[in-house]
Amino acid sequence: MGLFNIKKIILLVGDVAALYLALFLSLWVRNLTLPDAFLWGKHWPTFTVIFSIWIIVFFINGFYDLQKARNSLIFFSSFIVTTGVNFLLSIAFFYIIDSRDITPKTILLLLTAIYIPLFGLWRIGAQKVLTAHTL
Repeated sequence: MGLFNIKKIILLVGDVAALYLALFLSLWVRNLTLPDAFLWGKHWPTFTVIFSIWIIVFFINGFYDLQKARNSLIFFSSFIVTTGVNFLLSIAFFYIIDSRDITPKTILLLLTAIYIPLFGLWRIGAQKVLTAHTL
């Protein structure tokens, strides 16, 4: 596996980790208490499907193309638009499935608001490390 692919995998893993961290923080903010195993267990399976959709949309929009994935105004503008599309796709998903056990729309709104700065911080840091070091 070449250096190019390792960098893509690092970006992907970091994006996925930031999504799950945003979910955890969203549950914390929504319930004003740290999420316990029961609450986490009710949410992570459904949101794993949502995150899979988000990552596919990120791939389609070139977020793992190292030539395009640069810390620039164009890249982050594209990210905001793509996140908006992902948000709307997620709402559609929640209307299709039966989600009476969770409050997906509130959590989704919090998750999106928390994920945007997490993604920005992650990608800025990752870009500095990945361009400064050869893995």
